[in-house]
Amino acid sequence: MPTESTRIFLEKMKSRNYRLAVLNGWLAAIGDACMSPGIVLSTFASGLGASNVVIGLIPSLMGAGWTLPQLVVASLVRSQPYKLPFYRASAFVRTATYLWIVLSSFLLFGHPDWLLLTFLIGLALNALASGVAGLPVMEVFAKIVPPQERPGFLGTRALYGGILAFCTGYLIRKILGSPLPFPYNYTLIFALGALAFSLAYYAFGLIEEPPDPPKPKSSVWAELARVPQILRQDPRLRWFFLPRGLLALAGIADPFYAVYAIKVLGVPSSMLGVFLMVLAAVSPFSNVLWSRVARHYDSRRAIRLATFAQMFVPLLALLMPHGVGIWYALVFVGSSLAGPGIRLGYTNYMLNLAPQSERSHYIGTMNTFIGLLAFSPLLGGLLADGLGYRTVFGGALLFLMLSWVAVGKLERNA
Repeated sequence: MPTESTRIFLEKMKSRNYRLAVLNGWLAAIGDACMSPGIVLSTFASGLGASNVVIGLIPSLMGAGWTLPQLVVASLVRSQPYKLPFYRASAFVRTATYLWIVLSSFLLFGHPDWLLLTFLIGLALNALASGVAGLPVMEVFAKIVPPQERPGFLGTRALYGGILAFCTGYLIRKILGSPLPFPYNYTLIFALGALAFSLAYYAFGLIEEPPDPPKPKSSVWAELARVPQILRQDPRLRWFFLPRGLLALAGIADPFYAVYAIKVLGVPSSMLGVFLMVLAAVSPFSNVLWSRVARHYDSRRAIRLATFAQMFVPLLALLMPHGVGIWYALVFVGSSLAGPGIRLGYTNYMLNLAPQSERSHYIGTMNTFIGLLAFSPLLGGLLADGLGYRTVFGGALLFLMLSWVAVGKLERNA
């Protein structure tokens, strides 16, 4: 007999929009595994001879490119009854940039400096296009999934997506352990990721979006001018900025955990696939856990517990000895346990915090603020080159501790 959760899932899957949104998440999970900034992209750049500063630039470009355009996008999207046209346009650009990365990794193998440059340009353009898509995605989610169902919806997407990501990690392990030489092994991984992402974008673009009521047009300058006003009027948003900003600063260590394992601790590169498998294996159970915490308590509780769990990631990296081997995967166990809770908690908290009429502005303002802090991994690269990786991990642990304390100041939310 099917369980109650299975019956609920099957009932929800009768909705076309629900099916497409879930499918989008499953396919994106495959793409995320293939294009993991902290495991795949960072070690690819390291293999090309990139310095730690350049390795830190990878997540910085991706983070800033995704967040900084969103206040501009908010001014364009806010008055439009349909948001999906913006998403579909960005999907075309993102697919093109993934093809760019695949082709350059295949054609420029004899010119590592040029390959690294084209790789970074492709990632930057992709991130900017993703920034255009980010706000419409959240708007569409908010319209097609009722507030009380959002934790379960996000958990369902991630649960089965995690299984697919686990299989992808196993495949990546086989590819990196095969006789296929560098960089062709990464070319194959990038091609798989490009295919998965392209199908994910196509699926989400087929959603039948309900229109919003008419709203007055706005401009970027008007949106910027309203930021101080909203911050004065809504102290909850001001408090929300603090822990989220500290969490962004803790990202100084994100691109260096895998690089540190290979370059310093002597872990073989084939273990990268194992790290991805660990991330994927833990993630489904983690999403179920955090979905239940958010439903039975609130998003604030989920954020606080997940931030506490995230502290163990830099702590474990600091404690690992040379030649640790597979035990280094515990670092990624902690990351996979905490990451879904942080993402689900902050996403749900922001959607519930923002008034419906101001949702685009709140989301755009928050993401633009985080974008200003997205270059923290670049700072991590400078610290790693000057003071070593352990200093970077220690700094990340300090920022996480401060963020955990600041979350306690947040108002309880749905």
